[in-house]
Amino acid sequence: PGAPGGGIGTAAEHTAVDPHVLVHAMETREAIEDALAVTVSDPEKRAAALSALARGVAAGEARCLASIAQAFRSDPVDISTAKRATVELSYLARARDEIREKGE
Repeated sequence: PGAPGGGIGTAAEHTAVDPHVLVHAMETREAIEDALAVTVSDPEKRAAALSALARGVAAGEARCLASIAQAFRSDPVDISTAKRATVELSYLARARDEIREKGE
């Protein structure tokens, strides 16, 4: 819910992140670092590990986009679900960018 009178709301409403999303984001970042650390001397293993992580991130992005679409098709619109999925999508996009950067 927004602020009374239809306003935008408080900063606290915009900064609360589902703990599961944060845990998943941290685990993904750790997996990226692990893939890089373990495969420093083997570029093929490094590429394969990063590719596997990229596929997982892409699947998560697709799931978030589907969740957002469904939230907006709901009647009434499920803003809470849309917000949660959008925040998760932003973390996944950062992970995708990091994987791309590290894979170069």
